[in-house]
Amino acid sequence: MPSANKSDLNIFRSGRFECLETNVKALVRDNFDVPKSTTVNIDYGWIVNIAPNDRGILHNHPTYPLVAVYYVNTKVGCGDLVLHGKNLVRLTPSDDSLVIFPGSIYHHIEPNLSNYTRTSIGMHITY
Repeated sequence: MPSANKSDLNIFRSGRFECLETNVKALVRDNFDVPKSTTVNIDYGWIVNIAPNDRGILHNHPTYPLVAVYYVNTKVGCGDLVLHGKNLVRLTPSDDSLVIFPGSIYHHIEPNLSNYTRTSIGMHITY
């Protein structure tokens, strides 16, 4: 089974996603223990397309304190995000939703059983 199709470009360099970047930074500052004098950065952002029958392999992002996924286009059955922390957490994606979690947590994307490509934006966050 193929794995996720990930773009090779940092999408936040273009300025096209400035609103998303600003909102994610504010959410991190407001909901995580980030000192007010510390700058929140999105070091890298990429588009992930999960085609029908594709999935995302188990992995983590250990060099980043936080990672985020913003869901752009989802359908029923398009593949849950599964977090492998102390407990297994299964999150069903929906359009315009955002998930932020520690980069150390292993996670994978279940197979896309829909007939549509699921599109999301992944982010590496530092502070």
